[in-house]
Amino acid sequence: MTAERTKPNILIRCEIGEPMLRRIEERAGKVYVEPWQPDGPEPALRAPLEELDIVVTRGLADEIRFAAEAPRLRWIHSVTVGVEKTLTPWVKANPIAVTNVRGLNAVPIAEYVMGALLAWNRGLYEFARQQREKVWRTVDVREVSGSTIGIIGYGSIGREIALRARAFGMSVLACSRRGGDASAEPVDRFVAPGDVDDLLSASDCVVDCLPQSPETFRFMNADRFRAMKRSALFINVGRGATVDEEALLRCLRSGAIAGAVLDVFDTEPLPREHGFWEEERIFVTPHNAFASPKHWSRVFDHFIDNLDRFLRGGPLRNSVDKEKGY
Repeated sequence: MTAERTKPNILIRCEIGEPMLRRIEERAGKVYVEPWQPDGPEPALRAPLEELDIVVTRGLADEIRFAAEAPRLRWIHSVTVGVEKTLTPWVKANPIAVTNVRGLNAVPIAEYVMGALLAWNRGLYEFARQQREKVWRTVDVREVSGSTIGIIGYGSIGREIALRARAFGMSVLACSRRGGDASAEPVDRFVAPGDVDDLLSASDCVVDCLPQSPETFRFMNADRFRAMKRSALFINVGRGATVDEEALLRCLRSGAIAGAVLDVFDTEPLPREHGFWEEERIFVTPHNAFASPKHWSRVFDHFIDNLDRFLRGGPLRNSVDKEKGY
């Protein structure tokens, strides 16, 4: 039987409500809360580095430059799925556990995808433009029922999308490195990454759910966009770096695909001079697909469960493979 650990000292570098903070304080030695606002500068560090055992932060943005100066640091927990900034060479080379919130946001992201798809098919984006211009004119619309959705990167988010797409009468194709048994999933057919063009050419809507890794960098490139139907919609809720943004712009402007709804980008916030802002067939949202009134309770319920595991010396949930990056 593994002995319980001494209560750890924790630095929290994000927002946290009082009820969740109290639950953590019951399990911890000292808790330092020093929020780093997503669009703000990195705050000055006040917590004593020599005392820190755990850091809770946004792995998407925080390089934790002080990690090498925290001799007791044993665990970094990211409240974002992305951990690319946190996975520095030093963190990779040292025995520090890294966990994230993979799968916790699957439901709101799936709802975002279906909302975007329905709005596109029913002409709501165009009607919104017409309302601003006080124009009364019908537009061509489509039904999602009977159409095909292709999901690239079939994990927890992909599965929730597939469940909802099936409920709307859609056929579902999924691309997964691990493969899958279509009879056990809400999927009509799985394809391997090497056969992704089969999925692209058959889909009326393609959804990118890929994590960021060396293997997925610029996965959606010019050739793959050109493999899609000219009438197809592309939605990205994965990672910005999985898309060649210049290739996407060129393919949209040439008519190779019909439109795109994008929630993640290579550079965030999206620079004001970026071509996506001006392209009328691209719809930009500010990395908000995960948002939900339940978001922070899910995030900290998960962390507290993992904290209890840490105290017992047990395995942590959602451990990140530091070489793969997810």
